[in-house]
Amino acid sequence: MPKFSFSIADLIGLIIIYQSLFFTLNLYLQKKKQTSFNRILSAFTALFGLNFLNILLINQGILNQDQNFGLVYGLLYGPVFYFYTLFLTDKGRKFQQKDGLHVLPAVFIFLLILLAGNLIQSENSLFLLTLMVLGHIFYYLGKAFVAIRNFRYLLKDNFSEIESRRLSWLRSLILSISFIILFAGLEAFLPLQYASLYGDIYFILISLFSLMIINFMFYKGLQYPEILKDQLIPPPKEKYQGSNLDKSQAKGILKKLDACMKEEKPYLNEELSIKDLAEMLEVSSKNLSRVINEQKGMNFFDYINHYRIEEACDLLKNRSRSELRINEIMYQVGFRSKSTFNQVFKNKMGMTPNAYRGSQQKKS
Repeated sequence: MPKFSFSIADLIGLIIIYQSLFFTLNLYLQKKKQTSFNRILSAFTALFGLNFLNILLINQGILNQDQNFGLVYGLLYGPVFYFYTLFLTDKGRKFQQKDGLHVLPAVFIFLLILLAGNLIQSENSLFLLTLMVLGHIFYYLGKAFVAIRNFRYLLKDNFSEIESRRLSWLRSLILSISFIILFAGLEAFLPLQYASLYGDIYFILISLFSLMIINFMFYKGLQYPEILKDQLIPPPKEKYQGSNLDKSQAKGILKKLDACMKEEKPYLNEELSIKDLAEMLEVSSKNLSRVINEQKGMNFFDYINHYRIEEACDLLKNRSRSELRINEIMYQVGFRSKSTFNQVFKNKMGMTPNAYRGSQQKKS
């Protein structure tokens, strides 16, 4: 019989269920923005809500332990978060049939629970199944981390300013989720006879962490796609497919590129992208990227910032411009972020902008 006695943990669970339902409906009602990424994000919010609803119904006696699908949800979190990362970093990605393979373990366990009931019958089974779910989740978190790293390479091939497009927050999110997963999995290694002492507090902490995660993912997930408006050039092994660039064409593009950089100084535009520069030169983005990579031995980010640093050096050693502050020079040469400016400058010149200015003043 249902007992309908709500603990603090149950109340937090109700908040998570409500927010998950609200976020899911909100995403589906945005008809003009119905993208594959929105569908993935709505799947993630729905997953949270269903998981906590299942827990709440069991706590209230409406469902029994044979209807506890916690293992199924555990096997879905990894793949859904991985797809969350993939669709966030690839604006043009579409669902493929093979994507369904990632949810097969969850489907198998779901059917097994329907047929055999609760799979956790002892401390040993709890331990082994928890290890299985943890390994599964961390496998997909690792794949998500690799996707973020590859995305950074793509950014450097497409943009001269990547600070506003970086996914450092997503890397931090992976670390936060890893901590929560380890914390949640710790329960399997604690003696069951002491569960009454730590059970409620333990679940309250996990619920609070989950509440923060779902709100953060929803906020950042909706905010970020608005920043990445341009279609990126595909990954390195694919980027030159369809590019029939011969040596004479490459030489012509290189000549136009060198002249443009010297005469028009497009690198002073802090928002310059490979697409913008390609339009200026009236060539394709793929061909321009290929020329910069093969002829200059650099990605687009490094190539453009090479010119910006040279321009900055000219201003720093110009005694008539000594009244200019470092920040003013940074903006004048096309940088937006002080940390990026200092890092790129130091990598190229072996010292900070301040140190470089000081060294040039001593020479004169």
